[in-house]
Amino acid sequence: MPQSDLDLVLADLRDAFKALDQARPSPKQVRQTFSRFVELTQRLTAVMRRESKKSAGIKWEASKFAGWSEVTTLFKDLRNEEQHERQIRILVHETRYFEPLGPEGERIGVSGTWDLTDQLAENPPDGLRLLEADPVTGAPTDNHIPHCDVLYRYLIKPSDGALALRLGRIGTADVHDLSRRLPDHTGKLPCVLLSASRRR
Repeated sequence: MPQSDLDLVLADLRDAFKALDQARPSPKQVRQTFSRFVELTQRLTAVMRRESKKSAGIKWEASKFAGWSEVTTLFKDLRNEEQHERQIRILVHETRYFEPLGPEGERIGVSGTWDLTDQLAENPPDGLRLLEADPVTGAPTDNHIPHCDVLYRYLIKPSDGALALRLGRIGTADVHDLSRRLPDHTGKLPCVLLSASRRR
């Protein structure tokens, strides 16, 4: 049996979500893949409109759909922004972890958020450092402590105050978290997208 347009768009969204997850090492790839994911959400809305008319014989009206949420509205705003104003920009939030310095210590995490001037950068900036302290004076030395792990989160850079407020209400600006939270056409949490994600 041939797939419906809805089946195809949902499959494309699942693949885009997988690609977004696999793009994590590269800010450029994350931004481009997230932009593609946002674009596919518009296609999903268009297919929902067509399929509703075809299957139920009634015109689907986006304004009367009960499945909208802060997250779906955010994606609509991002689509409109990309089509009419400017391309999505991202920030890179980096956390570097360092081994404990003493026998009873815990791993130390140092975090910072990079505001990328180059949105086509293939690699995140490399600048967070933890320096050894002089045991006598306590002053930092030139000796870098090697990190044992690094975690990158990619955040939407709000273009205006309204977008910043919406992200605040949602509770995250992380592109992976937002994509994972996007409800499908039934308004339910998209388990098909969740299953494609490596949990972080």
